[in-house]
Amino acid sequence: MTAQTHDHGPLASLRAATAVAWVAARQRLRDRGAVLARMGLFAVLLYVFTQLWAAVGRSAAAFEFVPGAIAWYIATTEWIVLSRSGVADEIQLELRSGDFAVRIGRPLGYPWAKLAESIGDQFARMLVLLPAAVVLPLLLGGGAAPSAASLAAVVIAGSCASVLACAFDLCLGLSAIWLHDARPLAWVWQKALFICGGLLVPLEVYPAWLRQLCALLPFEAILHGPATLVLGTGALAPLLLQQLLWLAVALLLLAWIFHRGLRRFDAAGG
Repeated sequence: MTAQTHDHGPLASLRAATAVAWVAARQRLRDRGAVLARMGLFAVLLYVFTQLWAAVGRSAAAFEFVPGAIAWYIATTEWIVLSRSGVADEIQLELRSGDFAVRIGRPLGYPWAKLAESIGDQFARMLVLLPAAVVLPLLLGGGAAPSAASLAAVVIAGSCASVLACAFDLCLGLSAIWLHDARPLAWVWQKALFICGGLLVPLEVYPAWLRQLCALLPFEAILHGPATLVLGTGALAPLLLQQLLWLAVALLLLAWIFHRGLRRFDAAGG
């Protein structure tokens, strides 16, 4: 099945993408059971890992954060991770069920519609989890809350990080056109994100060679960068530039994977 060509112009495409994102956000906010479950998971994970760091940090020579600051760091990274939509798995299901063949014929291109849908879903999750990300560190001994400017910077950078992560997740999902099962690749990507992004261990604790390696990968811009803002050790403008550059890479890769995959999909008879 060949995708239909429609000339809508950038403004029309932007309006369509915004509408898709808004619908996805509203659907996510209606699912109160899933929202409460994710907030409960957030609280449990934050408690466990802050208690772990409270014990380990006392004996770690490289641990230079002020007491309690790690609670804010982990709250920020977990806030971003727990807001992810699982779009890679959704794409695989659509490929297997035949929904992919139906959706590629719609006016708004499939990857861009899927990106907008996932962003709307993720932003709704971020909005719901944000109060927990602020209140829980206070309850877990994180000390005084960061300044309003720092929290605003975290929200901005975290939202951009969510879009960046979503774009790469779409690339992983579309790779299923060739791999048929992209879950192993997605698993490797997720573990690399956790380790090289500094999900639970700030990159400052890593050996110098590993920190240099992480600086060459997109994971730092997704997790560690926003988390440093809440600690007051990072800067917003350089981080946003880093995220923008990686987003350009991700979108170019996404477009290439989709168009190559579409030709393969058509050649196989849809």
